[in-house]
Amino acid sequence: NRTIIFAFFFGITLAFTVPLPAESSVSLVMPYAQLLRETPLAAEVEPSAATSRWENGRIYTFTTARVLRPIVGASPGSEITIRTLGGAVGKLAQDVSGEPVFDSGKTQIVFLRWVSGTIYTVVGRAQGQFFLSEQKVVPSQTAGILFPRKTNLRGPLLPGSLRFRGEAPASGQLAGKTFETIAREFATDWGTLHDGK
Repeated sequence: NRTIIFAFFFGITLAFTVPLPAESSVSLVMPYAQLLRETPLAAEVEPSAATSRWENGRIYTFTTARVLRPIVGASPGSEITIRTLGGAVGKLAQDVSGEPVFDSGKTQIVFLRWVSGTIYTVVGRAQGQFFLSEQKVVPSQTAGILFPRKTNLRGPLLPGSLRFRGEAPASGQLAGKTFETIAREFATDWGTLHDGK
């Protein structure tokens, strides 16, 4: 049937010629277990100055942030630097969807992975960034499209008491709660995991 053959090849052509929206980012959902395992520092922070520069052929932005309320691994008032992919150097800019965005003076909660010195990156990219709205924690809106993981995380990753929650999405374990609640719960779970090793 010529109509079917034409429709088939038209569909293939369309699939390769129609671009995906530039603002979309596709990632796997980050489980709570990953957040616990990879976070040495978590806190409510206030970003300030940011600078961008080239490293290994990519543009990175380095944002200075002051710790307001620590959860784990930080002291109030300390300064850290958060590195994100993308930014602008001279007339050239790289916009990377799925990365966390830091606006100067806008407080937020971040879960960070150590790089070197006082430099950190956000665990799970924008999935490790949260904001407070009417005293409730809300996920970042820049995480993009998230697909569920098929990997079973049970086993040696978490102690038995944390296995069920460890497999759940990190955002589901944190969103909708107050800062005080997630600070208490995360610090307890983090201590159970890391102190038990």
